[in-house]
Amino acid sequence: MAALDLPDGTARAAFAAVGADPDAFADAVTQQYTDALSAIGVSGKVMQAPIASVGPRSVVFRAKPSVSTLMRKLKDVHQRDASMPLLGAHVLLVISGNAHGVGVRALRAQHIDPVALADAAEQILAGHPRV
Repeated sequence: MAALDLPDGTARAAFAAVGADPDAFADAVTQQYTDALSAIGVSGKVMQAPIASVGPRSVVFRAKPSVSTLMRKLKDVHQRDASMPLLGAHVLLVISGNAHGVGVRALRAQHIDPVALADAAEQILAGHPRV
């Protein structure tokens, strides 16, 4: 979702290129979580437990495996043409290329073809200025 708020505007442009509303994506993601919780019998508003302060940590941050995979794929996609900065369209390429996950499920729930969105992102990247 953060890719849609990046100042480069490439993710929003890709959504527009396929006739999709980028502002509806956040709701589609939320709905995916709601549906997943409903599938296991949790319904209604789920209250989040308060977050306790744990103080300073002396270990290196370790992201969830799904986040680590996303970052690795994002690096790989960006390295195909490192002459441009990392852009929102790069993030869409990664999300669109996933077979599973909340992001690609949210795209499908919005009736967005992930392949068409990836093609639009590629076209936008092809026309983006290099550094």
